[in-house]
Amino acid sequence: MHDNDEGSLSNGISHSQAYAEEEEEEKKMMHNLSRQTGFDLRSMIRTIKETKSYDTEQRREIVRLLSKQIHLALEYQTTMAKRRRCCSFYRHYLCALYFCTKLAYLLNVTGQFYLLNIFLSFSFSKLGIDWLNNRHSSSADTSETFDTAPFPRVVLCDFMIRQLGSNNHCVRRLYVKRYLQIANRYGIKSDLRNDKYMLDQFVYDYLKFDGVIVIKILGKNTNDVVMTELIAAMFDKYLQVRTRQIETTTSSGYRGDDQI
Repeated sequence: MHDNDEGSLSNGISHSQAYAEEEEEEKKMMHNLSRQTGFDLRSMIRTIKETKSYDTEQRREIVRLLSKQIHLALEYQTTMAKRRRCCSFYRHYLCALYFCTKLAYLLNVTGQFYLLNIFLSFSFSKLGIDWLNNRHSSSADTSETFDTAPFPRVVLCDFMIRQLGSNNHCVRRLYVKRYLQIANRYGIKSDLRNDKYMLDQFVYDYLKFDGVIVIKILGKNTNDVVMTELIAAMFDKYLQVRTRQIETTTSSGYRGDDQI
């Protein structure tokens, strides 16, 4: 009995390690392909994870550099899309790559179901239905029905646990304070319609799909406080770009009036 338990435990460990290695390889593939758009996701994720151990001033400096890196990558995408028509896909390259990676996950899982049906020589997809039928059947012996090598009773479950310091409580006041600072700085509470317009412009015209994907990936690797500072820094960059565009349009309009 102990030999079977040890064999099941070793099989569970090997499957867990294989899954972790496969997931790491898929992440490397996406990170390497994302460099073509100017987004070095591996470097960004590593940098934003390190901000948890920094003090406030160091964290703000790192966030400022991250926002500058994202801003330059977004400008690079826009420039490449404007120069050549064949490069217009650069605006949504990272977004398409992200969904293709998720599609690869789905195809991988579906393929594993078919492979299990082949190797186990029975319909693995109907295993749950068969188990319920045997469970409710009075003639079937349900005690030893699924006590087989492919489905051992003792397995290793890989799951996440809570650690001291991982949970942040009572941060609502901090969010309110941060929101009031941003509201006081940009006049958010003055005109809600203008705010919605600027928010749409910030998301759809400045960040675009690739920028939103990058923000989402970085948000999964850090806390809400760092992401709030990063989005605020990105909004600063957007306001600077918008101000330059308005100044350029105004100056070109004045020149046209002078020529007339």
